[in-house]
Amino acid sequence: MNRDAGAIPSRFAISSAVIGRVDVGAGTVRVTEDDITIEIPLQPNGGAIRVPFASVDRVVGGGNADTPLALALRDGTSLLLTSADAAALRDAVLAECHRVPELTRALRGLGSRRTGRGERPGGVEDEVRFFAPLLAARRAAAAARVPGVALAAFDATALEATLRTTLAALASARAGNRAARRRSIEAELLELAEPLSRALHALDGVAAEARDDVDDLTRWRAWIAQLRLVMEAADRTWLSIDIVLAREPVARGRRA
Repeated sequence: MNRDAGAIPSRFAISSAVIGRVDVGAGTVRVTEDDITIEIPLQPNGGAIRVPFASVDRVVGGGNADTPLALALRDGTSLLLTSADAAALRDAVLAECHRVPELTRALRGLGSRRTGRGERPGGVEDEVRFFAPLLAARRAAAAARVPGVALAAFDATALEATLRTTLAALASARAGNRAARRRSIEAELLELAEPLSRALHALDGVAAEARDDVDDLTRWRAWIAQLRLVMEAADRTWLSIDIVLAREPVARGRRA
């Protein structure tokens, strides 16, 4: 999750750090956007130990100063951190582990505003309308302070309903008063959007699993992975739909 500057502390004193069965001593923990860095002054070279967030499978405990924060790592190692600020440390770690990454940088269709035949009238507006619900969901998820809110931002059922409404409007704008033509164009658009619909349906399933246990970061990462597939499916779908829309000009006096 994205954090407002200064909203959550990023440096914490710890009275002990136990890696596996070895207590390496007291020191400090820094939580950055990339990793958890444990600094133990009494260890050689300051004892800097970096734990990437990608290696953390589960966060347990840390609810108060009497309960150490336990991290289960992907390689089977356990990391136990004891701190008077255990609850704040837990919040900081989970905030970074639940960060929603950038999802659009690798997309080819979003922002291209082109078909194989070049710019077309209304192409920008159509593209914006198609992607707007997904981009709004991504912004809401990135701004969320708790994982449940981020998961809810990508409501797969609502997104699919919006997709169908959008495609129906795009078809209607091109068919004018010709009902049969409208149904034909809409059916073609819905067929092209089927991969996106399947990806959204799968997203609904992994979101439910992540929601059941937000401390299980393997479930959260499965949701993020499926979210990437949704965005990639949307990108491919738009490239195909854009070709159809270029072939079917908007009826005179109509606009989606």
